[in-house]
Amino acid sequence: MLAYSTILVFMGMGIMPLALQVIFMNVVSDFQIALFSTVYWLSSFFFSPIWGIISDATRRRKLLLMFSIAISSIIALFHAIYIDYYSILILRFLFGVFMAAYLPITLSILLENTNKEEAGKKSSLFNISRAIGFLISGYVASLVLYLIGAIELFIVSSIIIASSLIFILTMKCEAKETSNLRNELKGRFKLPGTGFIRRNRGHLLVLSLTLRHTTIMGLFSLIFVYMLRRGIPDYLLGTLGSMNNLTQIILMYPMGYLSDRIGRKPMYLIGFFLSAIVPIGLIFAKDFVTFSMIFILIGISFSTLIAGITPFLKDIAPGGREAESMSFLSISRGFGSIIGPIIVGFLVTQLGYELMYVVLFFITLMSLIIALFTEETLRK
Repeated sequence: MLAYSTILVFMGMGIMPLALQVIFMNVVSDFQIALFSTVYWLSSFFFSPIWGIISDATRRRKLLLMFSIAISSIIALFHAIYIDYYSILILRFLFGVFMAAYLPITLSILLENTNKEEAGKKSSLFNISRAIGFLISGYVASLVLYLIGAIELFIVSSIIIASSLIFILTMKCEAKETSNLRNELKGRFKLPGTGFIRRNRGHLLVLSLTLRHTTIMGLFSLIFVYMLRRGIPDYLLGTLGSMNNLTQIILMYPMGYLSDRIGRKPMYLIGFFLSAIVPIGLIFAKDFVTFSMIFILIGISFSTLIAGITPFLKDIAPGGREAESMSFLSISRGFGSIIGPIIVGFLVTQLGYELMYVVLFFITLMSLIIALFTEETLRK
């Protein structure tokens, strides 16, 4: 049930950024378009650890998921109604607030009571479901753009996200009854990762992941605009983007298996290295085939990277704080996605796309260098 829900949630989420870039291209500046990603991840950055802590404290994971998904679907629908630029900025922020709950809560459900030798494979199941959702979102977006229009993408997204409630409702999930929520939460709201994030130099890995997300999420904030400017038709954007997710679906489980066999560190180091190649490759991308190759490379790099980092975070977390640890996936992604679009938007304005990609290459290379100083967590 959790896998089906994840597919639908990320399917709905994947449609929306494409719609925004198509609608607002040549309406506002590229820098302003990039800010849509910044405001979404700004709220996700702050609220993901809060959702994780509430989930760990109350154990009411199913109820929290249903609440956050229901509100998110309503906000998605509002994107089709309040379509002016500043209204969308506000809606993107609110959407991030409630969608921030999904990743830490679902991963904590999936990995609870899981031993180290199985964590990589189990986390890969979540990542495969997420990749399938994004994959289908590309095809749906292309079909809707070809047959109807961009505004309708928000209505479709809202319906898809709301549909995931059906599977959450039927999901079995352990819950601890709490007679006094205030007592349960007392003392839990502290800096995320306190007491464990420095184990095996996990704080360095979070920093590396943040830098990587700065470049890749910065790229994604304008990648469809860039493709349109290179002459790619709008109805092919979703199909091209889906190459990334198709690659993830194929590789995610094998990479999770390798992570449980050869270790976490080799996997995420390869992922950082491949991520650094992506911005350079975009300089030379100009048609359907070359853009396809770039999206495939993004899929390979992410599959390898996340197969090592997700179980690493689980390995260093004390019992009962798994959701808090998993929230660092959203924290790093959120922080990188806050500053990434701002950096990309500024560099595009000042230097153009090609020189911007060169700068992003060096930022991602730095993430690889920092990750070299982390320590393996899988001990056999």
